[in-house]
Amino acid sequence: MNQGDFKEAESIFQELIAKGELVSDAWNQLGVLRVRQNKSAEARVCFEKGILENPTNPAPYSNLGALAHEEGDLEKATEYCQRALQLDPDYPPALHNLGVIFRKKGDIWNSVKYLKRANRAELRRRRQKRTR
Repeated sequence: MNQGDFKEAESIFQELIAKGELVSDAWNQLGVLRVRQNKSAEARVCFEKGILENPTNPAPYSNLGALAHEEGDLEKATEYCQRALQLDPDYPPALHNLGVIFRKKGDIWNSVKYLKRANRAELRRRRQKRTR
């Protein structure tokens, strides 16, 4: 997907869903693909299906937050990101999204706070991956 091969990426995600493997993550990634294709309504459906498959996965909540932010609904965006952080308090994308949302709201202090937390959380996760 990162190389722009959306067709192959979609095929892989659909295959995982059909096999019942990593279904929540596959729906989430399919939603990200739809966002890149400028298909927001379809992306929302994918993220929601990801949540239905695994309500404890913070990724689709965070992505719904980013989508709501892009659509201008900052309150809903905040709610989705905070839900992701209830599931994983150090989830870097949700922390980053909240930083961006608070910046848009004009709350610079909270924006910086969340962006710094996101950076620290991402660095910790990278270190943990290297030591495994």
